[in-house]
Amino acid sequence: MKNIIKKFSYWIIIFLLITPAYSMKSNINKNSKINIYGNIKILNYINTKNKNNNEHNNIMLFGIKKNFFNKNINIFSKLEGNLINNKIKNTHFNINISYIGIKIKKLGSISYGKNHNILYNTLCINNIFPYNNSKFIKKNILNNYNNIFTYNKKFKFNNKFINFINIKTQYQGNISNNKNILNSTKNSWGIEYNYNTNYGINISASYLNKIIKNINKNKNNNNKILLNNILSNESKIWSTSIKYNLNNIYISTSYSKGTNFIPILSIIKSSFYDEKVKKYFLDKNSENISIIIKYNFKNISTIIGYIQTIANNIEKMKITKNIYTPNSIDLEKYFNLSLIYNFNNSLNTYIDYKINQINKNNFIKIDNNNLITLGLIYKF
Repeated sequence: MKNIIKKFSYWIIIFLLITPAYSMKSNINKNSKINIYGNIKILNYINTKNKNNNEHNNIMLFGIKKNFFNKNINIFSKLEGNLINNKIKNTHFNINISYIGIKIKKLGSISYGKNHNILYNTLCINNIFPYNNSKFIKKNILNNYNNIFTYNKKFKFNNKFINFINIKTQYQGNISNNKNILNSTKNSWGIEYNYNTNYGINISASYLNKIIKNINKNKNNNNKILLNNILSNESKIWSTSIKYNLNNIYISTSYSKGTNFIPILSIIKSSFYDEKVKKYFLDKNSENISIIIKYNFKNISTIIGYIQTIANNIEKMKITKNIYTPNSIDLEKYFNLSLIYNFNNSLNTYIDYKINQINKNNFIKIDNNNLITLGLIYKF
């Protein structure tokens, strides 16, 4: 615990020091702004079919935003981390975001550091459940990456039809990741387009492309099986989304398609013939579909959603004499229901129910259990 506190304190000190000297002038109160924010979550997961997988989590998120500005220039920085306590990993601390940037009037802004990837704004519109179960969203959207340059330019319009149009581009340099070879990249780039109206409608589209690093030089046998079957060392995904948010109604939908983006490697046992199946590789041609509807009453919010991720073009492999691997499978497929009660703007409690639609006899033994989550969230 002492090491965690020490690490967190270190990052706060670094964050506070990466500010320009001119900000210490007497007019600092006029030309600077600091926002401190965060939340504390107490969560309890209940597995409806396996009580041994029940879990209790305590999560604290803490963030600082700091801005120094004048009429034409804004220098900004952001630090965000979370402290998680559970029975699996005990207590651990993660730095989620840490970047610094500069915004020049009429030219846009550029930032560098650890940040969301370019897909985040397009697909986070579906990340409104109090507890998000989507593995696709967690692994490909909510992940934050180091060594990222981001350029952002917003065009504002003074008419009743268009609120703003935002264009963002992103570049990531060389990154090495020993735990996940597909996150070790020579370089990656992406672009996002966002269109916002004054009638509650927002349309967004984004594209991400990355080159996998040292694709044929990994010595791990498991990774060799995986990497030798990759069609190329290029990983790419595009996403599009639309949402409507007005008069207590929130409706959003998104669609994504990727290549070499969701690797799957597994040893399975056929539930039909009770025999082991060899390790095999699923060709990474994946699709994700999300539909979310939310309605806000006075103190109560209800959310219903449908999420599905599909792996297509699976490598054909013989399971038994006359049985082969399917051409496509569902990696996740479920309905999500949430009921949230807001005591005030800072405190709310909720119940979240994941209704799994995955076939229990699926070939790669994906968990098909339902999950109930109870939680209490305090925001500051």
